[in-house]
Amino acid sequence: MSGFKKIVRGNASRFYQHISRGWKRKRFIQFLDLVKPEPGKVVLDLGGGSGSFFYDNFDLVQKYGLRVVIADISSQDLLKAESRGFETYQLRENSFEHIVDDRFDTIFCNSVIEHVTLPKSEIWDYTADDFYEKAFEVQKDFAADIERVAKKYFVQTPCIDFPLESHSWLPTFYSYPKSRALHVARLEMILKYWIKRTSPDFNLLDEVQMRTLFPCADGVFCNRVLGFSKELIAYRG
Repeated sequence: MSGFKKIVRGNASRFYQHISRGWKRKRFIQFLDLVKPEPGKVVLDLGGGSGSFFYDNFDLVQKYGLRVVIADISSQDLLKAESRGFETYQLRENSFEHIVDDRFDTIFCNSVIEHVTLPKSEIWDYTADDFYEKAFEVQKDFAADIERVAKKYFVQTPCIDFPLESHSWLPTFYSYPKSRALHVARLEMILKYWIKRTSPDFNLLDEVQMRTLFPCADGVFCNRVLGFSKELIAYRG
């Protein structure tokens, strides 16, 4: 990568992080208002990576006395989460069938369920259009496990209807037409030049699909920007 590309990507990343902090703050306050996690009870950050979401809102974590456990499939990310002072939990990819019912008081799941699709090792080679159907079946199982192992939950995912696709930073890139082969080919080409790196491992959802995934939710709603559905949230409090 040229020095110019590195500078552009670095500046774009910093700008995105600045914007996303505001959204994270708003989302965290919604989580507190809707789910009302109890002080001292475990909040499992499902797919939480290095714990950046709760780390960026650590003042509220302390204020409300939350016991946050970061759960992820990446051992490297969990080590960073531990260095930030969080408890951690090692997950298996796309599944937590081994976890008993009602194991956790609260699950918080932020921009994760869209990535729960096919095994990561297959993601670039799978170009058949049945990817979306297969991915949705995996997401159904994942959502059912969330409802099974947690008394309360808050699940957020980007909405497919938002004009700017959040993983690639490209307008309507993954919405229409829904051709898997075209999406993978475009992404392979664009990654050579574009400022945002990503993998075609995600299956974006609409509001109807979100309601299907979480039939026991207290509510499913959209957060909007300029009238467009930016993100979907399902919760049970």
